[in-house]
Amino acid sequence: LESIRHGAKGLLYWPYRKERFGQEWGGFSLTANDGSPTNLLNKATALCSSITKNEEYFCNGTRPDSEVAIVFSIRSYLASWISSEKVNNKFAVDSITGYYKMLWEENVPVDVVHEDFPVDLSKYKAVILPSPYAISANFSKRLKEYVANGGLVISDPFYGAFEQDFKLSYQVPGHGFSEVFGADEFDITQKDHVNVIYGDQVEPLLGTK
Repeated sequence: LESIRHGAKGLLYWPYRKERFGQEWGGFSLTANDGSPTNLLNKATALCSSITKNEEYFCNGTRPDSEVAIVFSIRSYLASWISSEKVNNKFAVDSITGYYKMLWEENVPVDVVHEDFPVDLSKYKAVILPSPYAISANFSKRLKEYVANGGLVISDPFYGAFEQDFKLSYQVPGHGFSEVFGADEFDITQKDHVNVIYGDQVEPLLGTK
C-alpha cells in the first residue's frame, strides 16, 4: 500500500514458490512447495481485488511532486560494507532510512534517486546525501551544477573520500567539493569512550576503548 501511495503501477511478489536452495530456502512465497496457496497468496488476492474494485479512485488520484531527493549511492554502500565489522552495514543503511523517516513523519514527499541514473536535480529544493563516502564522479559533476544554480545540498561527512577506483582521495571532500562546502578535512581525531546512538541503543564506536 505504501508503494501504491507513492505512485507504483504494479506489485511484484517474491518468490512465487518457496525457494529450495540457499539461505532463503522455505521463505515466504505465494505458494507452498507443492503449488498450493499460502496465506500470503490469500492476502495478495484480497488486496488486488480491492484495488481492482476501486480502480477509478487509484487512477484519478494525484500526489504532490517531491521537493526533496535522497541520494542512494551504491558505491558508498559497498565502501561502507567492506570496511565495517557489522555485516548488516548499519552506518550506510541507517543514514538513508533515518533521513527518510524524519521527512516521512513530517509528511514531506521524497524521491530516492540513484547516483548512476540521470535525474533532473533542478526540480528539487534540497538534495540529501546520506553516507556519501564513495559517491560517483559523474553524479558529483551534476551535483556541482545543481549547487551553482542555487540548489541546497545536505550531506553527511566524508563526501567523496574514495575515488572511482576506491582509493582514498588526496583531498576530502573529494571531487572538488572542498570548494563547494568551503571546508577541508585536516585530520581525524578521536576521543576515548565515544558512543554511537542507534535509536534506543547505545554502542561503543569501533576502535574506542
